[in-house]
Amino acid sequence: MPLRPGLKASTVAVHAGSRIDPATGSPTPPVYRTSAFAFESVDEMIETFAGRKKRFIYSRYANPTVAEAEERLAALEGAEGAVAFASGMAAITASLMSVVSAGDHVFVQRDLYGGTTRLLDRVFARMGVEVTTVATDELEAAPGRRRPNSKALFCESPTNPTLQIVDLEALCRCAREAGLVVLVDNTFATPIHQLPIAAGAAFSIHSATKYLAGHGDLIAGIVAAGGDHLVRLRDLRIELGGSLDPDAGWVLARSLKTLPLRVRAQSANALRIAERLAIHPRVARVHYPGLASHPRHDVARRQMSGGFGGMLSFELQGGEEAARRFVEGLSLVRLLPTLGGVETSVSLPAFSSHFSIPPEARRAAGVTDGLVRLSMGIEETSDLVDEIDRALGTV
Repeated sequence: MPLRPGLKASTVAVHAGSRIDPATGSPTPPVYRTSAFAFESVDEMIETFAGRKKRFIYSRYANPTVAEAEERLAALEGAEGAVAFASGMAAITASLMSVVSAGDHVFVQRDLYGGTTRLLDRVFARMGVEVTTVATDELEAAPGRRRPNSKALFCESPTNPTLQIVDLEALCRCAREAGLVVLVDNTFATPIHQLPIAAGAAFSIHSATKYLAGHGDLIAGIVAAGGDHLVRLRDLRIELGGSLDPDAGWVLARSLKTLPLRVRAQSANALRIAERLAIHPRVARVHYPGLASHPRHDVARRQMSGGFGGMLSFELQGGEEAARRFVEGLSLVRLLPTLGGVETSVSLPAFSSHFSIPPEARRAAGVTDGLVRLSMGIEETSDLVDEIDRALGTV
């Protein structure tokens, strides 16, 4: 049943995509662990493959369990639809492939997740796609430098791991005037804090492994889009084969129901810890858009709602050695090469997500060897304050 307009995110997260199982009356749908769906006749098969009848065919094409997660995310994003993939990188790859081909040109933000940078450098460049890297503070001017073969612009906001902010409305307005398609990685903000499609982007992309799933128990990616972009994404999932497994789809659909609760708690913890770090004598610099000291705090306040996200990063007096001491002085907080879980985790991006990026390129993007990234969980704030204070005492 379609939801009425105007419902808040917490209500949408619980009810969007939900259906009563017709066979049993269960409000919790089963996991459709099937590779294919049977036809009752040859005529039905012909009508389905011709596109005149809408039904499930094969789980690489679409699956009802995965479709629930897609409908829920699309509703949260305010998008026409969403397409789930086997990983966040599969989602990014399909999104880019849906708009650029060999001989095309794309602008990309310099301050991107390391996996995205590697994909562009090692795969798309080899396929004949020209890539121009642009610093975040120059990104909004990039559409004015478009070439005849320019097709798209890819960005993150907030960025991983330096938490820089892009003015999405200004960027999308300039890109639209230049005829560029804008793709936004919305993993850090989630649809609870930011809606790129409402700002004018064509794609809102997530590593669903992170906040959307939120418990560190699956790998998935999902993209919200509309119109021809949505059609092409669905076709590419079939053609590339990066479909999400139904079991992972069921876990994702269930996890999305608590997304607003989790993200708001994580954001509140992040703001409290960022404020505390900002006045600590052993901390050289804190990157968090919720702080008034952030260079684009005003933009973040305007385009993000209900908080500034659960991610923050900071640099300690003493660089890499101090960062190592801090990380190894933690006991409650786990050292993990991921983020977005209900448990607080820590990472040194120079030695994890950005490890394969050349040192000079890392430093140009602000990823120093001493940069510490914290992914705040939902623990009691006072316990996290004590934990981080104790670790800072070891530096």
